[in-house]
Amino acid sequence: MGLTRGSLALPRMNAHRLVIIAAAFTIVVAAALATALVTFSSQALPRAVRHDLSRAAGTSFVIRGNVTAAQGAQYTSLLPGKISAALEGAPFTFYRAYRSDPLGFVAGSRPAAPGNTRTDQIIEAATLQAVTAQTALVSGHWPADPVGGGPIPAALPVTAASLLHVRTGDMLQLRDRISDRLIRFTVTGLYRPRQVSSPYWGLNDVALSGSTTISGFTTYGPLTVTAAAFRGPLTVDGGSWVAVPRTADIQAAGTQLSAALTTLRSQAQSLSSNLSTVQIRQEFTKAMINTLTTGADQLTLADSNEEGANLLALQTRQQLSTTALSLAAQADQNVLRLFQ
Repeated sequence: MGLTRGSLALPRMNAHRLVIIAAAFTIVVAAALATALVTFSSQALPRAVRHDLSRAAGTSFVIRGNVTAAQGAQYTSLLPGKISAALEGAPFTFYRAYRSDPLGFVAGSRPAAPGNTRTDQIIEAATLQAVTAQTALVSGHWPADPVGGGPIPAALPVTAASLLHVRTGDMLQLRDRISDRLIRFTVTGLYRPRQVSSPYWGLNDVALSGSTTISGFTTYGPLTVTAAAFRGPLTVDGGSWVAVPRTADIQAAGTQLSAALTTLRSQAQSLSSNLSTVQIRQEFTKAMINTLTTGADQLTLADSNEEGANLLALQTRQQLSTTALSLAAQADQNVLRLFQ
């Protein structure tokens, strides 16, 4: 049976299909490895940031400045996103505080200005976010929102109360040094910090000793009030913001990332092994294709004149053989007739 180039098309297409499949799988493996490397490189800096922060417990970011109420609200809204970007997504806790205009002492009213300083003495009122979670009450209770035109409820650190010689239940009268308006406070309670070294206290402009002296001014306080007090008689003069990275969460995330990296390396080794197997099979398939192509070319590139002459010779031999058989049969029949 003769062979033509068309009769080898399907086997050759099948062989090429194996190569295409092998090449496609090779591309998939390479793409997976590239993706893994890109993912690792994109996480390298965040992982380094988390590693450094996890080893630096107590690290915090403190932002302070003179702002109006509107500006303070804007910064409180914008800063968490900016800090998150700076920390490369590391988890953190965010606190804010607003402080009042400087409040001056009023002669003949409580509290009396301490007389043991040559500086200009003022008091500061402030609203500190989450202050109740960072402190413990020593006496009284936490202040509520001010009502009507009544005095503003406020709590004081015990250290400041000691310096100012005030106690729970006292009525205070101070003067806003900017607007010159008289403002009354009632002391509802005294408190102390739960942890003096907590980075939370970066919110407070006044030292935990109850007073701070800077540039000729001694500031006492703060008179801790609710945020609602700044929608009434108090005016916002400045703000503080503190971001405290959660080191425990960072350490847990670092452990998870290390486990994921180990898994990634294992998968990369597996993919590398599979890639080697595919490459070996690809080389075998290419060799088989070359063999089939060579055989097909040898079969289909024969000289048609020579093959036609060979076919004619075979046909002639066949006819001569048939004639010889016929003559032999007739001779046998003639011999049999002689014996009849």
